[in-house]
Amino acid sequence: MTNRGRGTSAREEWDAEATSFSAKLKKHLPDVCVLLLGPGYPPDQLETRKSLANRLRGAGCQVFIMEELGPVTAIDINTKFEGILDRINPDVIVALFTKQGSPHAVIFEVGFLCGHLGIENALKKLRFCIDRKLRKVDVLPRYFDYLMAKAEYYEFCDGIEGRTLYDRVFSIIQDEVVRKHKI
Repeated sequence: MTNRGRGTSAREEWDAEATSFSAKLKKHLPDVCVLLLGPGYPPDQLETRKSLANRLRGAGCQVFIMEELGPVTAIDINTKFEGILDRINPDVIVALFTKQGSPHAVIFEVGFLCGHLGIENALKKLRFCIDRKLRKVDVLPRYFDYLMAKAEYYEFCDGIEGRTLYDRVFSIIQDEVVRKHKI
């Protein structure tokens, strides 16, 4: 149906705006560097993170996981992690906590970030993505309550009743694109 000389309709304007917004988002996805932290044990958890990273890369995102960065020669774990941060300089660091995964390394990495960057600067980069089925009180230290109250915190559920891990992380990246480029 044409508008017969009345200019563009509100719907047409809305559609054009949405198309423009989507194009800008897609164009700038690679501008946001993302580090995915998550459990590497049991081994299927590392595979889950690798699969997530590959899927996000397929959508145009710049995503890193430490296990894929190759060997980082360092005297200790602190120097190694610091070298990784300096090497990729992430805009966003997503800390994944899954029901099946061991959280100990992720807890260390988040603690390291807070010590290395300072809590306020770490909170600008950190996003927590936690499995809805995880009993946080059983596996996460109490200081995480403080961090999660101040940081961006998302739940996911890879079942039929909620946003999947991929959906959550992709929307975190899109939000950062909007912030970074003021779209």
